[in-house]
Amino acid sequence: MAQDTAKLLSVHNLSKAFPGVKALDDVDITLDKGEVLGLMGENGAGKSTLMKILCGVYKRDSGRISYLGRDIIFSRAHDAQVAGIIPVYQELSLCENMTVAENIFIHKQPVKKFGNVIDWKKLNQETEKLLALFKLDVSPGTLVADCSVSLRQQVEILKAISFNPKVLILDEPTSSLGQREADLLFRIIERLKKQDIGIIYIAHNVDEVISISDRISVLRDGRHVGTIPSDQASETKLIQMMVGRTIDSLYPEMGQVEDRPVLEVRHLAAEDSEQEVSFEAFKGEILGVAGLVGSGRSRIAKMIFGLEPRKSGEFYVNGQQVKLKNHRDAILHGIAYVPKDRKAHGLFLDMEISRNIVAARLDKYCRRGFMDLKLEQEEARQYSKLLKIKSSGVDQEVKSLSGGNQQKVLLGKWLSVKPKVLLIDEPTRGIDVVTKSEIHQLIRQLANEGVAIVMISSELPEILGMSDQILVVNDGKIINKLPNKDASQETIMECISQAIAQKQRVNHGSHS
Repeated sequence: MAQDTAKLLSVHNLSKAFPGVKALDDVDITLDKGEVLGLMGENGAGKSTLMKILCGVYKRDSGRISYLGRDIIFSRAHDAQVAGIIPVYQELSLCENMTVAENIFIHKQPVKKFGNVIDWKKLNQETEKLLALFKLDVSPGTLVADCSVSLRQQVEILKAISFNPKVLILDEPTSSLGQREADLLFRIIERLKKQDIGIIYIAHNVDEVISISDRISVLRDGRHVGTIPSDQASETKLIQMMVGRTIDSLYPEMGQVEDRPVLEVRHLAAEDSEQEVSFEAFKGEILGVAGLVGSGRSRIAKMIFGLEPRKSGEFYVNGQQVKLKNHRDAILHGIAYVPKDRKAHGLFLDMEISRNIVAARLDKYCRRGFMDLKLEQEEARQYSKLLKIKSSGVDQEVKSLSGGNQQKVLLGKWLSVKPKVLLIDEPTRGIDVVTKSEIHQLIRQLANEGVAIVMISSELPEILGMSDQILVVNDGKIINKLPNKDASQETIMECISQAIAQKQRVNHGSHS
């Protein structure tokens, strides 16, 4: 068979099946040296399966893979790694009890000439060179456990770069990054392209994929629908390729907000801060919370829900003052919280869909100390149907679901408590455009039914498309509140830039 010497990587007629599921069906894609190939598709389209075959995690059933002009078969992930095909998975694989340096150079630490002892000085020097790529102000000796989610994501990417890859596969690399960090990543990708490194870039953000890619390949239901040059791509065209139809609007119409606050927060302050936060969320309102990574937006929700300690704070639900000592109090008073990291903090991955959906209110399903399994199953089936969860049934383990369906299960878990207030952090992080649209519709439907929703998102288009009012947060405080009609990406970023500049002037004055 003729070898494909012109391409860095070629996939021909690749197929892979799991019990009851054809994950990949006769897929063909190619990757050139110094090229970014965007890979798009709905959750469950086959992107992750393709990635894991290329990286030696799964074995293909049929087809051929040509790499650097030779047919290859990787029997394990280590073989692909040695060959220079390096993945960065969406779910991070860092060791929290090890330092940044130890994680980046794990299993390949520099050693001294004699004694086979780790050369810690060289290890830290090499780490500092990589940290400089992201302009990260962190010590090589910092424990990963003490790093933010955003910083961990960047460490994971630097770990991959440290292997000197020939092919770098990035799966939702900006899902935990703010715009500044994402822009730095894009500049690093441009630098890697000049070194003839080929990059497969998997993401759900259509604008992001178009801007960073040279070509875009689309998978649908395990099949390769087509590949187009990025300069010929558009959101409408890619969505149509991904789902086989157009989506008229990613965002639902605005609803009617009643002049009646459901949640009032007064003088909320963290233990380590002098900043106080006060705001109201009204019946039927989606109150968007915007800010850069590290601005304190997520912390506000966690303090309200009792997951982080606070120095002060008063809370009112439907005009009545309530004591929120912990998350149990919050749930009892009708406040639900959907965290941004569904796998680490939201779901029981080894448990069934049904067990996850009832987990927030087990007392509701208990009868004389025993679980009412019939009621649990009925409730789970009800929310599974409402949320259009794609599964073999409510007994399916959550870890086997796609990211979008896992997010729906997490929503079902908190909708089952019948909340008056829904605090939701990054509601559509890492999910495909169709599921994103479904979740947007659901959030608006809840608001229309009278639920007050506080929605935190790092995606400004999502904030602008969904919110009735927008709180702009910086350095742990609310710096502006904008009605939707007065808001734009430019006005939000201008508010943040002015606040940062003001803080710098104050700090400079105090040191003068």
